[in-house]
Amino acid sequence: MSDSWLEGYAHEYLTQNNPNAIERPRYKEGALRLVPKKHDFRPLCVPLRYQRLPKAERLSVEEVRDSYIFEKNVLAPVRDIIRHQQTKRSVYDFEGHAKCFSVDEVVRSINRYKENLSSQLCLSKAKLSVIKFDMKHCYDNLNQAKIIQTVKELFRGDKHDLIFLRKALKYKSTNLTFPKLSSSITDRNNLERSYQMGLRGKESVVKGCQKSITQITHLRVFDVLDVVLDQILNGTIRLQSSKDVYSRKRGVFQGTALSATFCDLLYDQLISESFKFLNETKDTILIRLADDFLVLSLNPNTCQRVFQVACSQKFKDFGAYINEEKSQFHTTTERTSIDFVGLEITLPTLDILRRSSFSLNIPRKVVGSFRTLLDYMVRVFEYRLPKEFFKSAAISGEAVKINVMHVLNRILKVVGPIHFICSGHRPISQKIDLHNLGKV
Repeated sequence: MSDSWLEGYAHEYLTQNNPNAIERPRYKEGALRLVPKKHDFRPLCVPLRYQRLPKAERLSVEEVRDSYIFEKNVLAPVRDIIRHQQTKRSVYDFEGHAKCFSVDEVVRSINRYKENLSSQLCLSKAKLSVIKFDMKHCYDNLNQAKIIQTVKELFRGDKHDLIFLRKALKYKSTNLTFPKLSSSITDRNNLERSYQMGLRGKESVVKGCQKSITQITHLRVFDVLDVVLDQILNGTIRLQSSKDVYSRKRGVFQGTALSATFCDLLYDQLISESFKFLNETKDTILIRLADDFLVLSLNPNTCQRVFQVACSQKFKDFGAYINEEKSQFHTTTERTSIDFVGLEITLPTLDILRRSSFSLNIPRKVVGSFRTLLDYMVRVFEYRLPKEFFKSAAISGEAVKINVMHVLNRILKVVGPIHFICSGHRPISQKIDLHNLGKV
């Protein structure tokens, strides 16, 4: 199946490069990797340094080094600057729309919407309308010209051609997350001070943060645009077990350093132009995570209007084609549920549960005593517990109980077979069955 699928994919989206054409540096190329989906595949562009190639075709040590340097010193700064400009312009920031970067943010947005509705009516008796849809081959169909135009608009009207961006990574030992803060340096008098802070590794004065790492990035606007044009128009890929090089007819390669930024930027612009009418409604929210859309509303006509716009020519002009066979629409006062990005959302109460198949990625670890094992389990439980499921007062006790038990059962299943050493003098490996603890 993969061979026939690949042949159709190459015919639809790729064009074979002329062997006599000027070759790009190999460290800029990628290899196609297919990830199986239900009745489909997800094509990813993987850097050649990660590809298992015959010895004669592998990247040299110098090419591997150049690949890392290119990603760190060119692509990453361009991505950070585009993201910063995107946030500064806030083209996606309007009432009735919630852009999310993670499943936890989806939960937070639904909880806020639920709290607002609960203050106005009895949610369990409400007639709630829900529609969800996603895009077909999202990255492959993006309009390249629209991406380039949207990136240019981000820098229109800026006073400085040379952009300085300050990145601060703040962390503390009691929290395993690392909040990243980015800001542009518009006052050139503060530039030297920012450089010195980065060199000295000066500790942050933010309460609760023990340390911070500051980096200064600077690029000219035309350099940013050059990199964007090169990544969109000149990107190349090698198909599986083939020396032939292909470039794109349209869209961008998913998996590259800038592809997610391009997709997010274009969808922000599309939503801003298409769904401003949601400002007029106080009982509707549009939630987007990447190319997955969820609309919640008390008015079924609003859901239908959103779907009609998403199926319109305007969306297609941006390269956004709805997966109509996977779209779902519900209008009900009866208890039912809908799946969205790994979440089971109960209607009309809007209780949220993680699907049982949702991966927690719990690491295994060999410990020295039963007490150490229990301490380790507690830390894993606290860290893996999805806190957004419990922050809202609108969440039912039953939903809290189910989510806690789901995390606990997964931990017991993974950590239960762990081995630990029960004696310092004569180490004996024992297998501990902790599954019965969950029944206590």
